[in-house]
Amino acid sequence: MTMVTASPSELNALASMNTLRDRVQRNDPDALREVAVQFEALVMNLMLKSARDAGSGEGLFDGPNTQHYLEIMDQQVSLALARQGGLGLAKMLGAGPEPAEGMTMARRTRFDGPPDARGFVEQLLPHARSAADALGVDPKLLVAQAALESGWGRATLSHSNGLPAFNLFAIKAGSDWDGDTVAQHTLEFVGGVAERRFEKFRAYPDLASGVADYVGLVKRMTGTGGAESEQLAPENFVEGLTRAGYATDPDYGNKWLAVYRGDRLHEAFADTL
Repeated sequence: MTMVTASPSELNALASMNTLRDRVQRNDPDALREVAVQFEALVMNLMLKSARDAGSGEGLFDGPNTQHYLEIMDQQVSLALARQGGLGLAKMLGAGPEPAEGMTMARRTRFDGPPDARGFVEQLLPHARSAADALGVDPKLLVAQAALESGWGRATLSHSNGLPAFNLFAIKAGSDWDGDTVAQHTLEFVGGVAERRFEKFRAYPDLASGVADYVGLVKRMTGTGGAESEQLAPENFVEGLTRAGYATDPDYGNKWLAVYRGDRLHEAFADTL
């Protein structure tokens, strides 16, 4: 029988249960639902980890940076599945679905196309090329970021009815956004410590709109881009965007570059071009 050990991120999820325990003790009416969902997400995450460990070997996903990225993705997918019903533990405990409070609940679904790296690149590349020209960067780097944020299109943000939100770069709504939104629990880092939070993300009518909004956001955050701009080195672009606060994960830049330099993206581009 294979022993399953908890990773540091799973222990961090257990630590968050302490906060929920305090809410239960204060008779918070939403606490039971949250405890049930968090517990179910933890169980499913352990199941995913066990499956990955059983199938691990010398291959494409053996690097530490990629393994860390996959672990984060598993956490987010597990939590999203738990909030949609998952294994049914929350229902057994008498905790119903979480109210949307006027927001469309998001769910993570497969990108609209073949669920592999080549299919993902084929759909995104035309838009990534236009965006790369506007930002002065390698289009492959933008595809790598979208792959990191969406799990290669297998865990993209969608509306509750299953329609895609076309937000492959996981752009949060923010106070200045007046367009459509979807809501999703996500993993944020505060002081270097991962915390689960409920966030609103932007939703777009199509992929071109989502990528165009990403370009505008990057230009506002970094002051880069334009027809006269020389192409930036990948490391400089990543450093500039992470320094501007694009993500809270302190290791975000390394994960992004690991996907950019990885064999999976390289082979997908070779098959597409």
